[in-house]
Amino acid sequence: MKHKSLVVFLISCLIILVFLCTPSHHILKSGTISFKSMNAQKDAFTIRTTSIILPNTYIYFTDTEWNGTYFGIDEHTMIWNSGEDSIPAGSIIYFKSFTSHTITSIGSTQGILKIASKKEAIFAYQGTLRMPTHFIAGIAFNPSDYGTLENTGLIIDSTAFVLPQ
Repeated sequence: MKHKSLVVFLISCLIILVFLCTPSHHILKSGTISFKSMNAQKDAFTIRTTSIILPNTYIYFTDTEWNGTYFGIDEHTMIWNSGEDSIPAGSIIYFKSFTSHTITSIGSTQGILKIASKKEAIFAYQGTLRMPTHFIAGIAFNPSDYGTLENTGLIIDSTAFVLPQ
């Protein structure tokens, strides 16, 4: 009986140790990337890394408005995998969507974004397809184009940018 209890205790400790020692390097903080541009004519945008992005980090990009609780389902969402290598801070990464796919200068993508020339915003977040666990950055033509920034943690002129008119 004591032997079974000791084995269960040791296995439990091992599981906890593995959980605590596993790095959460794939979870990015708000501001880990910033948007540098958004081009409606080319369905393209660029981001700049502000810290190292570790291999196989996933970021969702969507041009759907946020209502304070969830995204709508009326626009597009793309997921980006950073690739097999770390990406240094200060790197510029380019994305361009075509009819059926998006190309990127680093990593790989699934899905597309169709950027409108008016009333458009892009959010970068992690979580699931339509439900973020946390927001990383945003860019918009006008502040109202986001829908709202409520419950995102994004701040205008810090982690959420509005393009000059």
